[in-house]
Amino acid sequence: MNRRHRLWKELGGPGSLLEADPQAVIDRVDAVLGPETTERMRPMKRNLRMLLLAAALIAAVATNALAASGKLDALTAFFRGDTAPGQAYLDHEVRSVSDENYIFTVESSAADEQNAYLVVCVEARNAESRDFLFSDSFLDMDTFHIRCIHSEAASGKDIPSTQNLSVGPMDAPSDNSRRFQLNAGLSGTAEDLQIRLGWMEDGKVVELSLDPAPTKTIELGGSGVGTMDLFGAPAGVLTIDRVVLTPFSCRVEGTHLDHAFDTQPRIFFRMADGSIRTQAQMLELQSSSTEAGAYCCEYRFYEVQDLEEIQSILAFDVEYPLDGTAPKPVKHDPALDPFTIPSFPRPDGDSGRLLPVRALAEGLGGTCRYDAATGAVECIYRNTSIILRPNGSAATVNGLSVPLQEVPTVQNGVLLADYQLFSEHWGLNAFVLRSKDPVGEDHPLKWGDWYIIP
Repeated sequence: MNRRHRLWKELGGPGSLLEADPQAVIDRVDAVLGPETTERMRPMKRNLRMLLLAAALIAAVATNALAASGKLDALTAFFRGDTAPGQAYLDHEVRSVSDENYIFTVESSAADEQNAYLVVCVEARNAESRDFLFSDSFLDMDTFHIRCIHSEAASGKDIPSTQNLSVGPMDAPSDNSRRFQLNAGLSGTAEDLQIRLGWMEDGKVVELSLDPAPTKTIELGGSGVGTMDLFGAPAGVLTIDRVVLTPFSCRVEGTHLDHAFDTQPRIFFRMADGSIRTQAQMLELQSSSTEAGAYCCEYRFYEVQDLEEIQSILAFDVEYPLDGTAPKPVKHDPALDPFTIPSFPRPDGDSGRLLPVRALAEGLGGTCRYDAATGAVECIYRNTSIILRPNGSAATVNGLSVPLQEVPTVQNGVLLADYQLFSEHWGLNAFVLRSKDPVGEDHPLKWGDWYIIP
């Protein structure tokens, strides 16, 4: 540990001190100063260069402290709520490469054995590059490349790329830069990553070593009925062979038993406090695949998890403790079963459907109350109150105003609203059943009921 790192620790700095890339700092300074033109200007520019270098280094430390404080990192970019359970696996080190057009920086990263989560920044170094950076053409399938480095590479084997990569724009830190969040599905057990901006010179890559978060595998082997698919076919039977958990993700593996390949598995979580949380409350589906009847579903937790707080996995009315003790049957709770409610067309004729608010709340076992004096409707489920008003531009959620993307409307005395509000605040999954026939002038899409998964 060098003197700067010891000082950082003695001062109580959070995490570890982030290293500024000297060449990247010099590149930024040179970009500001431009080329030297006369011998007489060189001493003046040398002094200014040293001042700018010092300022850039101070700014780098400030950025590091900001990242270490949790206000700007890979976990807050991808997960809701408190990210403390994952901070031990967060890499705050800032790494950069540059060419004549761009400075490419990996600001923060975290990983488990299935996924890498990164926040990256692209800074333009000239006007032409800036125009392209902010154009619609900048972001496409070739913009970012991430390759996994495995120990097998030393023996001459191919270095595989990531299985999939999703990219999301974030805020623009300055007029010359853009920030993105990258989620890479890792192939095999990767030890290192190479991250490249496709618009830079060949060979310009950022390399980082992975320190993946721990993995917990729970063997299930149970079978039962999954969830219905979009087209209303009866839910098929499948096995859940195992569930693989990390603080960031969940993978479910099994086999479809009746060739209903669109059927999805469904699991529940018993937390350390004894409460049951559903898959809809905890997980967002990232990808799924089926091969020869075997399926694999990859999910991301909405919030970073402390695996010590997950006591067991429940599936098909059997509980599987994470401590390895014997599975045991549990009583079926019909309140957690999927159900259907009618769907309604949007009044403006746009695609998609609205859902009836009272039918949703009461179908979930919640309450719905109409206030004739104000015209407001209050629905309560999972200790969360949502108050809506016909044609209102905002809802009130547990006393706080929440803007609405679509105003509630009344059709034939039924209050209708957009599904997204309830999905986010009540922790639901849902979709509208529809016809499977080819869609076109001769075969218009036929909408069915809402399929609600608590």
